[in-house]
Amino acid sequence: MKIKRFTAETMREAIRNVRETWGPDAVILSNKKLGNGVEITAAIILRKRKWRSWPPRWRALPLL
Repeated sequence: MKIKRFTAETMREAIRNVRETWGPDAVILSNKKLGNGVEITAAIILRKRKWRSWPPRWRALPLL
């Protein structure tokens, strides 16, 4: 999961920034007004790589 804060002058502009950056799969975690605009905290779940596509040295590492 990747989390990022987006700031803009308006909520509409901030949401547009989230969609342009991460697309429709992004999830908005929170939003708040700032003195000069708004802030959105959004997240996206990154797709897991298949085990065989990992480099050999990564496959040798123990899983936690």
